[in-house]
Amino acid sequence: MRDIDEATLDRLFGRMRSAGLSGSSLNQAKSLYMSFFRWARKRGLTLRNPMAEFQVPTSSYVSPARIPPEVEALTALLAAAVESGARGGPHARARRGDGDAPQ
Repeated sequence: MRDIDEATLDRLFGRMRSAGLSGSSLNQAKSLYMSFFRWARKRGLTLRNPMAEFQVPTSSYVSPARIPPEVEALTALLAAAVESGARGGPHARARRGDGDAPQ
């Protein structure tokens, strides 16, 4: 996960775009990955969030320079987050009622 950088995500989303995924599907994937990397950063699993300033590509061009991580690898990381009880969104704790709701 620490090897995933902005260029890797650009290539991944470029492949999704060239595969014919709609803008809506790309935005859903972006939202999912943003939450995942925010969760990973808070828990010290990565030093930075490569999605922090990411923008969904409008071109379907995919650079052949480097192969992005396989979808299965990212899916496994997301599954591990779900199994650990990770919940998305800034108000997840407020829903659990643990008293740490943002002011």
